[in-house]
Amino acid sequence: MQLRLPDAAFFYPFLERGARAVAILGAAWLVTLVLRRLIRRLHGYADRLLQKHDGGPRLEMEKRARTLTDIVGRALSITVWITALLMALREGLGFEAVPLLASAGVVGIAIGFGAQNLVKDVITGLFLLVEDRIRLNDVVVINGTGGLVEEINLRTTVIRSVDGVVHIFPNGNIQTLANMTYQYSYYVFDLPVAYHEDTDRVAAVAREVAEAMRVRGPRAVVVTLPGCGHAPALNTPEQFGLVERFFAGP
Repeated sequence: MQLRLPDAAFFYPFLERGARAVAILGAAWLVTLVLRRLIRRLHGYADRLLQKHDGGPRLEMEKRARTLTDIVGRALSITVWITALLMALREGLGFEAVPLLASAGVVGIAIGFGAQNLVKDVITGLFLLVEDRIRLNDVVVINGTGGLVEEINLRTTVIRSVDGVVHIFPNGNIQTLANMTYQYSYYVFDLPVAYHEDTDRVAAVAREVAEAMRVRGPRAVVVTLPGCGHAPALNTPEQFGLVERFFAGP
């Protein structure tokens, strides 16, 4: 008994369907590339628009524009790929996803109860974005953990602490949020002063250093006052120390 191999024509429909599926996925990839370029342009437009209407500091508007355009870009990319996958399944395998999704209503309800936390995270993320409480590159303290905001998604917020550790917080679990760089930031420090030094002179020198830092940008500054040497100093406010506060604008 001999086995007869199918003719080449037998494979044509499969090859045609496979080619359609590949073409759809390739088109989705091209669309995402175009979206990335559009998002870059949208970022500049949103920055100018926010600057015109809100009139806030340049750095604040830049953070907000970058955060919003980043979220919009990710949402559009996810939408494109989900649509492309459904179309590829239909064209390549003849798989209709809509009837399957309709028939899975009971299962969807069951999953919905388990996805309550997910919905909570997404809703909280939307409120964080709309209320403009946190932006990319902000320095924040979330639930007692501080760091630089590296990512803001609808479900999670990602920060990196000073020791390099990445912390991922579901938005629905954010109980406390302290933004240390919202509009402006400041750092309160105690400046030890020797007993024999004139506090007015020390304050004047400290203000000069603060003005220099404001012009040059953040730097590590060491202040040396002539004549201080290793004289005894007042190290705590209780000992009548000098406390200065400088506001660092954007």
